[in-house]
Amino acid sequence: MVDSFKHYEHIIYLKKTTAEEREQVFKDHPDIELEFDVYKYVENALGNLSEIKYLKIAYLFYFLIYLMKKPKNERLEVERKQTIKFRKSLDNIIKIHQDMKNNPWYGIIPLNKQKGIKLKELLDEQLSELKDFRETQKKRTGYNKLANHYMGFIFFRLKDLGYRHNQQINFIYNAFVLFKIEDYGQETDNDSIGEYEQKERIRKVQEKMMKTPGLSVSIQDKVYFEDSTEIPQSH
Repeated sequence: MVDSFKHYEHIIYLKKTTAEEREQVFKDHPDIELEFDVYKYVENALGNLSEIKYLKIAYLFYFLIYLMKKPKNERLEVERKQTIKFRKSLDNIIKIHQDMKNNPWYGIIPLNKQKGIKLKELLDEQLSELKDFRETQKKRTGYNKLANHYMGFIFFRLKDLGYRHNQQINFIYNAFVLFKIEDYGQETDNDSIGEYEQKERIRKVQEKMMKTPGLSVSIQDKVYFEDSTEIPQSH
């Protein structure tokens, strides 16, 4: 997953190309077109952010859109395979955190002198959150389980940026309409299902995911981005 984020160098490259040049790339690589479209949606919707923040949100958002555009039976198979990889990744990170406790400097090194935060305090908190999140991964997969987790990651990212609950819901809803996800923004035979009801679906996922351990920005950076603060460079 981290490798895929580093591979976002092609997004940086495409931003520097003309529309005609991008059209040729997209003709040969339709998946890259979706990635680029998701990135542009994030960039336009969230305004003035650093490039690395755009990339991280777009990375997570692309996988959410990618999953939601698949038929439910295919989505379940993707989620099953990804969940196995995700569990292994969590186990490795938990082991690294536990091994760090054997370091004689553990608990002494100040992480932030001004706030008085020590490395031990941060790692203990992260280790506890990681273990709690690992417990949630023991449950059986479902066709929306992984998609909901990605949505949760995005909610925490938006919260970290200061976006309120309703703004977070609108961000997801507008993307689902734009990328034609399920019945979002579409006329249905059921008059009782409209924008309000569709946003309520998202709100219920939001409510559940915000109570789920292991989705915080600090844990995301450990699991997905290896605490990366640098923009992937295009070659």
